[in-house]
Amino acid sequence: TDLNILIKSLKSHYLFEQMNIESNNLSRKICLEIIETNNNIPYIYIRLGFTYILDIFLGVCKSPVVCVGKATEAAKRALSLKPNYHKAHHLVGFIFLLRKEHEKAINELKRALIINPNNERAYLNLGIAYMFYGHPIEGIDFINKSIKLNPRPPSDYYVHLGNAYTVCGEYERAIEALKKGVEIEPNNHLAHIGLAANYAALEREKEARAEAKEVLNLNPNFSVKEFIKVLPFKDSEFPNRYSEYLQKAGLK
Repeated sequence: TDLNILIKSLKSHYLFEQMNIESNNLSRKICLEIIETNNNIPYIYIRLGFTYILDIFLGVCKSPVVCVGKATEAAKRALSLKPNYHKAHHLVGFIFLLRKEHEKAINELKRALIINPNNERAYLNLGIAYMFYGHPIEGIDFINKSIKLNPRPPSDYYVHLGNAYTVCGEYERAIEALKKGVEIEPNNHLAHIGLAANYAALEREKEARAEAKEVLNLNPNFSVKEFIKVLPFKDSEFPNRYSEYLQKAGLK
């Protein structure tokens, strides 16, 4: 029934926002179950596509090319069901971002914002894109706007804010934001990675190693090299520095 689909959809959304491997797998499983019942719901394809995107950042996608391909298929299906769907442009924007086509990503995300100016996640995603493009200050402005527009910002909003502060070298402010992300979702894998790096940058070895332990608890196979490789920064200077911080925290 429609009610069952709605309940499952909300559960999938909740699981996705926890930002860890187990929850993301469950979120995708629910999406696929819904599609078996009803394959005409655009939003479910968007959520499905983003689970493949998140797999890449969580380091569990064996082939990023394959995961991007699956996300692309999901975006195409959503747009075939609902042309000019603003959430589909969010997904397409991230696909361009992972391909390091930053200007195309930003244009796609701006398009989503034009279609729906009140969608706070559009501001968040634009902020993320600007951060990876090498404009973290603009990124912070967009992310802060997304936080102000959402009465209860999810964990990932603060994690992305923390990441943007990290790129700026504002490690104390990064830690403050990342800790808020952990308060909301204690098992947010990306938050613990960020905290490990920022504590290491500030020479706070004990805290850095404690966070590194949390990272490995959530993903025993975590690899600094593989994680850095998928971060779609336009410039290589920051990823190299970030890699050094993670290794300093005790991650390999």
